[in-house]
Amino acid sequence: MARSSTSRSQSGRTIFFPARHKELAEIITIRSPKEARQAVRRLAEWADDDVGRVRTAIRAATLAANRALVSTRRKARPLSPQERKEMLQVAEIYRRQTRRLSEKLEKLEARPARRSRRAHRAEQPSA
Repeated sequence: MARSSTSRSQSGRTIFFPARHKELAEIITIRSPKEARQAVRRLAEWADDDVGRVRTAIRAATLAANRALVSTRRKARPLSPQERKEMLQVAEIYRRQTRRLSEKLEKLEARPARRSRRAHRAEQPSA
């Protein structure tokens, strides 16, 4: 028998869980748009050109945007109109960063893989 809809309390899943990456948890914040913009710059520096880090940064930015958006809809201690406006701005800042990082990831994956010197020497015929 399939359930048609499951509430969050029944499924036990939430987007507000402890951080897996403590370093990213120190960078990312949803307190204010100003702090979110600073966090986005630091996140971009952290990701650099490493494919794995870019993927992790995309996940972290997406989660931050989702958390900011969900906080605008909460019923317990609802946000003031000013706070709601700021949270929506924060969500948009992180969404924009997610798009930028996704484009960067596509470019990184499109680049031919760089070979190490050892692999290059192994391919050279010895005299």
